[in-house]
Amino acid sequence: MAACFCSQTDETSLLTTNDLPAMEPTHIFRHPNAAYGAAFSPDGKRLATASLDNTAKLWSLESGDELLTLRGHGDGVCAVEFLDEGKQVATASLDKTVRIWAADSGTLLASLSGHQNYLTSFAVSADETLFATGGFDNVARIWQRRGGATLQVLGGFGGPVYAVAFAPSGTELATGCEDQSLQLWDVATGQVRRTFEGHSGVVESLAFSPDGGTLAAALGDQSVRTWDAASGRLLATCTGHTGVVKCVTYSPDGKRLLSGGQDGTLRWWDAASGQQVATVRGHANSVYDVAFSEDGRSVASASFDRFIKVWPTPA
Repeated sequence: MAACFCSQTDETSLLTTNDLPAMEPTHIFRHPNAAYGAAFSPDGKRLATASLDNTAKLWSLESGDELLTLRGHGDGVCAVEFLDEGKQVATASLDKTVRIWAADSGTLLASLSGHQNYLTSFAVSADETLFATGGFDNVARIWQRRGGATLQVLGGFGGPVYAVAFAPSGTELATGCEDQSLQLWDVATGQVRRTFEGHSGVVESLAFSPDGGTLAAALGDQSVRTWDAASGRLLATCTGHTGVVKCVTYSPDGKRLLSGGQDGTLRWWDAASGQQVATVRGHANSVYDVAFSEDGRSVASASFDRFIKVWPTPA
C-alpha cells in the first residue's frame, strides 16, 4: 500500500448529489483530526490507522475497541503499515521520520530520518526489508529497514513526491509527483527505467497489481489509470469520480481496483476493463487511503472527515 498526503491546503467536500447504492460499514472508528492511513493486520483481527492528530491507533475488529495509541511523532502521521506478521507497526510522519513500534506494547523500536521537508508518502517492499518515502523536499528515498541506512536518494523531481510503490519483486520503485511525472526506478542503481504517460494532473497514489504486471495511479485529473509495467503501455482509464482521486489499491487477487477521492466516494473497478463495479458514498470529505484485508472480504477507508470505516467487499 502506498499512502499519500493531502496535496491541497483548502480541503472541501465535492460530494455528488446522485443516488448511490446503500452500503453499511461494519465498523466506524474516529480520530480527533483528519485520518490519512489505514492497514489491516495479516490475520484480519486488527486495524491500524494514521491521523493528522500526530498519532497512529490500533483497533480490534472483533470487539471494536481501541487497543493502543502510538504517540511520539511531532506532526501528522500520513501512513501506517503492519510488519512481521503483525508484531510491529511502521508509521510515516510529516515530522520527516519513519518509526517502527512494537504492536503489543507501543514501544518505539527504531526511527529513521533524512528528509529535509515534510515526509508525505511511504511504502514497504513485499519482503519488508526496504522502505520507500517521498517528501516535500522533492526527493524519494529508499531505506534499508534494518539499521535505517539510506540506499538511494532519487531526485530530479519538479515538486513534492506524493506517491511511492514497490513492485512485488522489490527490484523496482514507482514514484508519482506533483509535477505530474510518473516513473519507474531501478532500486539497485537509482536510475529511471521507464516513464509513464497519457495522464494529466498530480499523481496522488500508486499501486502495483499482485503479479507486478500492472501499475495503477490515482490522479488529479479525476481518473484512475493503469499501465503495463514492463512496456509502459496505457491499459485502462477509469472515470466516474467527480473530484481528485486520492488513493488506489488492488484487491489481493488482482481482479479489482478500489479508489477513494475528493468526492467522498469509494469506487470498485474491474481491473482488466476499467469498468466501474460498485460505488458507495462513504465519507463527508476526501478519502485519503483505502486498504483491502488479506482475504479480500473487507476494505477500510480513511478520510479527512476524521472517520475510518470498514466495509464489506461488494460481490
